[in-house]
Amino acid sequence: MSKADPGREQESELPTFDDFVALLASDPEGFEALRTTLIENEIANAPLKDQRRLRGIQFQVDCARRASKNPIASCVKIQKMLYESAEELKSLVQYHCAPTDSPTNQMDFGVKALTPPQTSNNILQFQRPKHCPDE
Repeated sequence: MSKADPGREQESELPTFDDFVALLASDPEGFEALRTTLIENEIANAPLKDQRRLRGIQFQVDCARRASKNPIASCVKIQKMLYESAEELKSLVQYHCAPTDSPTNQMDFGVKALTPPQTSNNILQFQRPKHCPDE
């Protein structure tokens, strides 16, 4: 076993990759229980404002794992989720950092451009209903 990140508040022993492989081979249910516990601990140690979002992401990952026929298919699905999330973030950063004279420069990077909602400066004049007194 190797030590956790020394900068962490909680010092705990984490299994090495080889330990995880051995545990999965010898005790798949034990591996799954440990995996779930470690993930839950990481979420619980995250700032409170981030925990709900992290649980939602973990739920999506777990759903992708369960819906997959095998571990490789699961890995591919999760990797695709990660890639799509990164592309969305990249698009948002590019949109908000785009020069004001070229708001669509995101297209140069092969990312769907986000366009702000169209606003109109037209002021609509409404007729005052006849039953309302004039002010």
